Amino acid sequence: MNSSLKTPGFTLVELMVVILIVGVLAAIAFPSYDEYVKRARRGDGTETLLAAAQSFEVYRARTATYPDDIALVNLNDESPDGYYGNLTVLEPTDDCPIVSCYVIQIDAQNRQAYDDITAFRLSSSGVEGRYEDGAWQTNWREKYPCVDARHSQ
Repeated sequence: MNSSLKTPGFTLVELMVVILIVGVLAAIAFPSYDEYVKRARRGDGTETLLAAAQSFEVYRARTATYPDDIALVNLNDESPDGYYGNLTVLEPTDDCPIVSCYVIQIDAQNRQAYDDITAFRLSSSGVEGRYEDGAWQTNWREKYPCVDARHSQ
């Protein structure tokens, strides 16, 4: 009898090597993908702030003052995709009275609340801010190199 006949299929060792390779590739790729998704979702918050700012400017053109509540310009306090919410007009200050200035803020919610950046701000003078790692930073773009390229043209 011929004892060198091979049965078709994979050995357990071959299968374990393939599983190990797939596991290593997944461990490398998933964090990168997860960070990409978070960055993409940040656009949901910043776009909502920009749309709100446009509505505020239209309101001011009609009334000669900025609104002190988003309800006055018929805005939803949540972003379209739901990753950001609690869109609010911050309290006026001596440096920024509501007649001539506003600062609006939107906060991360749901899964986006676990991101490093948990809020964005925008003022009527165009000053942007992001709340990152427990402190306010002065712009949105430092984390977005591709956005920097678009705005520098």
